[in-house]
Amino acid sequence: MVSNENFSIGQSSIPTEKLTVNGNILLANRTNSYLISYASLSETFSGASTILGNNVVAGSTTNTVKKIRSIADAGSFVSLNYYHGITFHTAVNGDLNTEQPVENSEKMRITQSGNVGIGTANPTEKLAVNGKIRAKEIKVEASNWPDYVFEEGYKVGTLEALESYIKANKHLPEMPAAKEIETNGLVLGEVVKLQQKKIEELTLHLIEKDKELRKEKDKNKSLDDRVTKIEELMKKNTTISN
Repeated sequence: MVSNENFSIGQSSIPTEKLTVNGNILLANRTNSYLISYASLSETFSGASTILGNNVVAGSTTNTVKKIRSIADAGSFVSLNYYHGITFHTAVNGDLNTEQPVENSEKMRITQSGNVGIGTANPTEKLAVNGKIRAKEIKVEASNWPDYVFEEGYKVGTLEALESYIKANKHLPEMPAAKEIETNGLVLGEVVKLQQKKIEELTLHLIEKDKELRKEKDKNKSLDDRVTKIEELMKKNTTISN
């Protein structure tokens, strides 16, 4: 049927699109074939029309999910979803059936906000990984590096005060406690900066203690010299008396 320059095949009603086909369409050449068909609910998430081929699966404009997949890749595919963003899937447990629930096969997603999740469907950071990471180098940007500890006028607390704090809190001042890290995780850049601050403060304590030890050493040497002189005088007096 032709109506208002719209064409339809296999239906008697007036077509509303440029081309409407009531049935399947097979596009084929010598090496590849592509089927345009009505997909199952599990394939499109809403039962809308889809294009199934060797490389592409796409839903209709009424479907919130678009897919790109490789059939030869054991059901692996990429899903473009209005609500979930972009999700990457592989076959479940080596199963070649591509109609597995998405949540069971999802391996990575990019949310609408730009967060990336690997092994998690709810990344709250720019990159969230539910698992181990192996890298040759990790660079963490940091500001206000604590070299100010060595500036003139910086006050370092006494070791006595530090001891009292540790006994009361079971961790160093400013450093997060074990329970806080277990609950909220560890902010690597901030913790490294705090550790550097504690190292520099400890260095100042060591320098101060070294000065005190040197003073004690000089004082002891002075006392030793005085004792030696007294002993020599006593020997002389003893000799004269005899």
